[in-house]
Amino acid sequence: MSQELTEDQVELKETCSKCLVEKNISVFKKNRKVCLTCSSIYHSNYYQENKDHIIQQNHDYYVNTIDERKKYHKNYYYERKDQIKIKNKLKRLNLS
Repeated sequence: MSQELTEDQVELKETCSKCLVEKNISVFKKNRKVCLTCSSIYHSNYYQENKDHIIQQNHDYYVNTIDERKKYHKNYYYERKDQIKIKNKLKRLNLS
């Protein structure tokens, strides 16, 4: 009598290219060779080393796209004006 293994019973392993430890495949992102732990450490270190630059980039992006965002939100409101009014009225009456 042969027993077939289900997917839950089979443990797929892969070796992290950063720490060189064999780990369960569930701790890797799809199609990546670095485990989530090493990836997290890398990104944390990268942010700390480049914090000022990243903050400046985000600020510049915010400033440069503010008109586009205002335009988008205005259009969004006017396209869904009736739905938004009904939803807000229900919130005020605590019926949502």
